[in-house]
Amino acid sequence: VRKNDREFHVGDLLALNEVNDEGEYTDVSIMAQITYILRDPEYCKEGHVIMALDDRIIISKGEDNEVNYTR
Repeated sequence: VRKNDREFHVGDLLALNEVNDEGEYTDVSIMAQITYILRDPEYCKEGHVIMALDDRIIISKGEDNEVNYTR
């Protein structure tokens, strides 16, 4: 569930970046394709959507600063 502040559509890529307790971005992130969106007001608060993400596209940068790709 997320605020629909970008008019998401199936097929869009969504980048999620980790933030630490101080509000600073870390080097850890994932990118996934949106595979499903539910906008039905019976199930979603106004201005929000429920979405499903395809986890086959993942990009992360770990503590060792190596970039890892998983499909």
